[in-house]
Amino acid sequence: MKNTIRIVRLCLIILLCQCTNREELQLQYQKSEDIAKSPWGIEFNPLTPHIAYYRGDWNPIQLNEKIDKMVAEANELGIKWVRFSINWSTVQNDDSTFDFDYVDRVINGLCKNKIEVMVCLNGGHRKFTQAISVKGEKEMDAWLNFLEQMTTRYKEKVRYWEIWNEPNGIWFWKPVPCAKDYVELVKQSSQLIRKNIPEAVIVGGSLARLDLPFADSLATYGIDKYVNVISFHPYNEFPEAIVRKMQVPVKTPVQYMEPDHSVYQLKELFEPKGVKVWQAECGYPSAANGTGWNGNGPWGEQIQGKWILRRMLTDLFFGSDISVYFCFTENPETGNNFNTKGLLKRKTLERKPAFYVLRNLANLINGTIRADSEQILEITSIKEEGGFKGFRIKDLFSFSFSKNSKSKFIAYWLPWRMQEITAGATIQVKISGIDNPVLIDLLNGKITKPVTEKSDSGKLLITLPLMDYPLLITDKSEIIKNQYLQNKGDDIN
Repeated sequence: MKNTIRIVRLCLIILLCQCTNREELQLQYQKSEDIAKSPWGIEFNPLTPHIAYYRGDWNPIQLNEKIDKMVAEANELGIKWVRFSINWSTVQNDDSTFDFDYVDRVINGLCKNKIEVMVCLNGGHRKFTQAISVKGEKEMDAWLNFLEQMTTRYKEKVRYWEIWNEPNGIWFWKPVPCAKDYVELVKQSSQLIRKNIPEAVIVGGSLARLDLPFADSLATYGIDKYVNVISFHPYNEFPEAIVRKMQVPVKTPVQYMEPDHSVYQLKELFEPKGVKVWQAECGYPSAANGTGWNGNGPWGEQIQGKWILRRMLTDLFFGSDISVYFCFTENPETGNNFNTKGLLKRKTLERKPAFYVLRNLANLINGTIRADSEQILEITSIKEEGGFKGFRIKDLFSFSFSKNSKSKFIAYWLPWRMQEITAGATIQVKISGIDNPVLIDLLNGKITKPVTEKSDSGKLLITLPLMDYPLLITDKSEIIKNQYLQNKGDDIN
C-alpha cells in the first residue's frame, strides 16, 4: 500500500513538473504516520496544560471534536513525539473515581497515527493534597494510587513517563520548591512505574529554564538512581546561548539569557551517571501581551517561526534525543490574555506560519540524525551586511550533521535579535564535501541553487544569503534521491 502511495505521489510530481516553470523547488510533505523516526515533537494541549481541571469544567462533545481535529493536524505536521501533560485532577474525581475518557481519546488518537507519547503527570488535587505538591504519607499514597491506575491502563501504549512539571518553580511546587521532596516523589513513582512497565523510560527534573543550582540539588539527593532522562525547559530569547558564549546587539535582562554553555554543565552533571539530557518544553510567542512569556520581544508570526528553527537546531547540535515545542494550540479558550505560543490559533485551530515552518523541518530532517562538532563556515568575503550592521564573521553559528549516517547537511545562521522582516546579508564561503550544493530555506520550504565558482585551491566558493534564522546546505543528489520536491518543477536552475 505504501509503495502504491509513493508511486502515485511521484506520478503527481512528474505531472506537475510538466505544467509548471522550473524556477524553484518546494519541499514535499509527509504525515507523521509515514515518517519512521524523528526527534521533533510538540506539547499536545486540548486542555490548558498544568491547570487543575475537574469533571464538569469542559463540554465533552466540544472537547472530543477539538481532540480529533488536533490529532489530525498533528499527523499533518509530521512530528513523531508528543508531550501530553495530564493533571491529576483531570483523571480522578473528588469521589475518588476515575474518568479516562479525555486521556483515552488523546492517547488512542496519537498512537493510531504512530506518534510517540510522553506522558507528563503533575498537579496537586483539592481532595488529596494541601497544595500543588506531594508531601507526606497520605498524599503520596493517593498519588501512587493515581499513578497505578494510569500505568496499568496505558502500559501497552505509553513507554515514556515524566514525573511532574517544573518542580523548581513556586508556580508548580507549593509552598516552596524542595528538591528533597521532589526526589522522593520521583523515587516512589519510578518504582511503581517500572513494576508495571519494566521497559519504561522515566523522565525527571522537568526544570523551568536551565536551573543549575536546583539540578545540582537533585543530583545530591540521588535522582540519577530513579530516572533515565533529565529534562529542561529553555525559555530564552537566544537559543544558542546554552551552547556558546553570546554577545547580543541589544541589552538583554539576565533572566532571559541562559548562562554560557550551561547545557554542557547539566550534561556533565548527569551523563556520566548514565542519565540523558533532553529539551522537553520550549516556546516563543507570536504576539505581545500574552501569558507565559515576559521577554523583550519583538514578537511576530515570522519571528516565532525563526525562533523555532534556531531552538530546535540548537537542540540537535548539543545532542538532545528529542526537541519539544510548547505548545500546539493557543490557550485558554476564554479571556483576552492568552498564550500565543501555539502553532494553531485558539478556537478556530487555524494554522499559523510557524506550523508550516515546523512541518518543513519535520519533513526534511528525520530519521537517525547525528550532529558533528561546530564548524564555522570559512567566509571569504562579506558582500553585503544587509540589516546586520557591524556583524563579525565569528558571530556566525554553523554546524554539519548527517541523516541516517549518510546524508550531509550544513546549517548556518546569525544569532541576531530576530525581526519580522529582515534584510539579509550576503556572504561568500568556501566549502568541501558537497559537490553540487543546494540551499534550503525552512521558513518557506523553498530549494534554490546558489551561485558557485571554483577557488584557486580547488574548493567550491558559494555565494549565500545570511539570515537571522537557519538556512541549510546539502547536495542536490540528496534532494532528488529522497524526492523532497513538490509542485514547482523538477530541476534547480
